[in-house]
Amino acid sequence: MPNASCAHPHLAAGQARASELRYGRGSLALPDRLRDAIRLRGSEPPPVPDPRATLEGALARPLGAPSLAVFVEPGDRVAIVVQHGLEALAGAVLDRIREVVLGSGASAISIRTARGTTLGDPFPGGTDAQGVLFEPLGRARGLGVVRVDREVARADKLVLVGGTSFDPLAGFGGGAALVATGCADEATISAILRAGDTQSAAPGILESNPVHEAIRTAAALAPPAFLVQLDFQRGGRLAGVFAGDPDLAFAAAVAFHSKWHRITLEKPLDLVVASAGGDPFDRRLSDALPALAAACNAVRPGGAVILCAECPEEDAPGVAALSWLVTGIASGRITSARIASRVECAIISRAHPASILGVRGIRAVSDIAEALELIPAGRAGILEDGRTLPLVTAPAPR
Repeated sequence: MPNASCAHPHLAAGQARASELRYGRGSLALPDRLRDAIRLRGSEPPPVPDPRATLEGALARPLGAPSLAVFVEPGDRVAIVVQHGLEALAGAVLDRIREVVLGSGASAISIRTARGTTLGDPFPGGTDAQGVLFEPLGRARGLGVVRVDREVARADKLVLVGGTSFDPLAGFGGGAALVATGCADEATISAILRAGDTQSAAPGILESNPVHEAIRTAAALAPPAFLVQLDFQRGGRLAGVFAGDPDLAFAAAVAFHSKWHRITLEKPLDLVVASAGGDPFDRRLSDALPALAAACNAVRPGGAVILCAECPEEDAPGVAALSWLVTGIASGRITSARIASRVECAIISRAHPASILGVRGIRAVSDIAEALELIPAGRAGILEDGRTLPLVTAPAPR
């Protein structure tokens, strides 16, 4: 359930007009009722002064691992797994990684997105004409048989390229999740999500988070991996590169992201209107869920959240995660986000995938004004994207 930041085609880099929220490749107008709403936005990390030099340094002197040039050995079959939505933004990074891998004598390279789409030439034999083939990695306690994209399962080495974000159940996106959920079949993803029936599965939390632990358990069955975890400014400029051992590089990236993108509220809000950040971060429901979870983090029990996300692409794993998240919020199981009772959730999606609207507890509305007609007035907040995680400093009243 991964995200990264990129420039919006109709707005200045990293900026949103005060009267609009990003939606797909366009925007949605904010009604006058929201003109005094609190803007929920974290600080922006500075860009790295020399992106190429920063990347070269991270690949040559990684955390807890040999350099990428040494990690890949002559004759290795290497699968490079890149997070969905990150391909264009991290194009130069991917090009350099491929150069290093080829220069190390790899016999074959397969470039995969975290949802299994082939971007480059597959290994000899390729993928089935009907789509991605999955092969078992082995059995894991509590998960059963773990199956992933065949090209990933058959690789000798993996290079994982992800962007850091808050994840609604796993705590943070990227890292081992690029394999464990990004390249896995639906049965494996569902088994991992089932671990989320607990208060510790929430955005911004890794310690004792059962979904995070299930992801690590599944990924441990995969071939050896080298992680390149990235962080970006909202305008798409590179702000950080963390490479090496997947656990160590991920931990460093998470600490960096948290420093810049957590904010605090003295008390919860009655309503949050959230955007997933526009295209490409609202193409699929999986990409939009961090914004929904972050918005729920700032709302009082019995409050409301309106999510603006176009979601034109069908996304069965995302629907499953949405159902799990909404059901957990409604029942009070997922309370680490300070939600002790039901929160009204409405999704604005022009595409209106039937599977999304079939999730119990979700209302479908055509625009923000229509949603506001169903919600009493109160203290409101506006969340521009899922990069910011609001934390309420005082417990919400029960």
